[in-house]
Amino acid sequence: MNSMFCRRQPKCKSLLKVDEELQQAEQTGEQVMKCRRKPTTMRVDPGEDIRLLQELAYLEHRTDILDCKLKKQQEETDRRKIAKENGFSVSCQCCFADDLFPEEVYSCNNDCCFCGECIRKSCELKLGEGDIQFPCLADCGSQFAWKTLQVNENRLSTNGVK
Repeated sequence: MNSMFCRRQPKCKSLLKVDEELQQAEQTGEQVMKCRRKPTTMRVDPGEDIRLLQELAYLEHRTDILDCKLKKQQEETDRRKIAKENGFSVSCQCCFADDLFPEEVYSCNNDCCFCGECIRKSCELKLGEGDIQFPCLADCGSQFAWKTLQVNENRLSTNGVK
């Protein structure tokens, strides 16, 4: 990049990352350009670059999106706290997480309770070893039903864990 215009190389090519980097430079007082450019409007054909349009839409609505995300996280924290106080939370017998909702818990054929993340990691380990048998993580001698593993996989992938 021409040192006449920018003092440092951009770290990435994403418009969002560039915007964040410029805001950070502005907050620290770092001068990025010798002179400011005049604001110009971009004319982009809607079918031309979908990724660019998505990034522009995010930048335009960033505060609303972040506020919504924080609100959902706070609601989730409150729900977990209420469930724990009222005795509705369940604990995983593998990682001992004790703030799980009943719908987040999966069980083997002998009703041992585990969180989805522990089951997923165990299945990945067993598949990596070449096994197709998925024994209970509590060593009760039972196995996980295929239906349980399929439901767990679907929930984890829709929740963005996968």
